[in-house]
Amino acid sequence: MLNYLNYMGWFFHHKKYKMENKYTDYLRLKRDYNYDILRSICVNPTSKLIYFKPGKSAGTSIFRRNLQPKGGWIIQKDNPKEFNNWLQNITDKELNSYFKFIFVRNPFSRLISAWNDIDKPYFPDFGKFVQEGIFDKNGNPKTLHYQLQSSLFKTLDNYSLNLDFIGKIENIKDDWKTLCNLTNLPYQELGHYANRNHNHYTTYYTDEIREIVSNWYRRDLEFFNYNFK
Repeated sequence: MLNYLNYMGWFFHHKKYKMENKYTDYLRLKRDYNYDILRSICVNPTSKLIYFKPGKSAGTSIFRRNLQPKGGWIIQKDNPKEFNNWLQNITDKELNSYFKFIFVRNPFSRLISAWNDIDKPYFPDFGKFVQEGIFDKNGNPKTLHYQLQSSLFKTLDNYSLNLDFIGKIENIKDDWKTLCNLTNLPYQELGHYANRNHNHYTTYYTDEIREIVSNWYRRDLEFFNYNFK
């Protein structure tokens, strides 16, 4: 499998690489299942919609409870053959005709939520988890929940697919309503999207741990205009 952090060398030297399909070629890279971004892409070819669904960013409420029941959506997990067929035939030019959207979350808060739900039994101490539990031995994030949210649409050489809408979990009610208006999706309230059973995220960070997390998620912090507060 291609090492996530060594992607750049492959990207510029692969014989089949085509400049006009810079993003869709990026999607077709072979990745380890644990951090395969295709698992976080939801496609509706009929309505020309793409929802980028990073882990721990209200994806269940948005997709499973609201988008998917309306029909027309395909995802790798539920529709592997249909999804793969779409993936192998889509081009950057055609992709630009889709309405592309994402809901993101403050990386500091998102990491606490992921640790609390996934790795806390193995790393009761959050600081030790940050230092030892986020990456595997090859330097790749162990799960999609620790992946950069921007990695769903932004290649490692900073080529970015232009998104039509970026919603934030911190403003989810208003942003969800705005998205529905922009896309003519039938509006219904999302309801309670998560069970918050931990303290405010800032209480878990020492200066050292905050610096480590800031360095790893710097691209997300800058692109989505988040900070530590």
